[in-house]
Amino acid sequence: MKYSRNEALLATGEKIREERKNRNLNQKQFSEMLVKNFAIKADRSKIAKWETGRLHIQDDELIVLAKCFNVTTDYLLGLSETKSTDPKVKEICEYTGLSEDAISLLHRTKNRTSSIASIILSNSNFYAMLARIENYRQLIDNARSNEEWLINGDYNPAIDVPFTQEGEKADFELFQIQKLLYKIVEGGANNGNNK
Repeated sequence: MKYSRNEALLATGEKIREERKNRNLNQKQFSEMLVKNFAIKADRSKIAKWETGRLHIQDDELIVLAKCFNVTTDYLLGLSETKSTDPKVKEICEYTGLSEDAISLLHRTKNRTSSIASIILSNSNFYAMLARIENYRQLIDNARSNEEWLINGDYNPAIDVPFTQEGEKADFELFQIQKLLYKIVEGGANNGNNK
């Protein structure tokens, strides 16, 4: 994907703002931290211009910001969605399409779950289930965007599915997901018994 200069500046600015906010810092506090800890002359105004894409970030400033946030310069530039500075994690994320959080969870639980994960991922029903989950999510989004059921307001959007055609289709998809999950678990149990 090719970016214009303005799009690149905006993408970088958004990442800087996101990382700053993740650390619960306002622009003034962030400016003070950069001056004190990293010897970067960046007042609140400069940070505001970075974050809105109105000022180009110098290479040395970009490197310091990446170190400050413990992310890669590629992430700050919008060239990668992987924040990790660990090249192995970055490679795994790019190869698998999994998030860093997913990779981290798999790594932390590898001794307990690696054989189960292998069984699940190698089961053809797993991919059918993923397709059904995506379909379910789209149906739920469509159903929730239907304003007719929102009128009374006595629903919990985290658990309630509106009674619409999309809602009924979503219920059916959920049933199909449950059936596929059962097949996957049953296949894994049978696979474990065959060893």
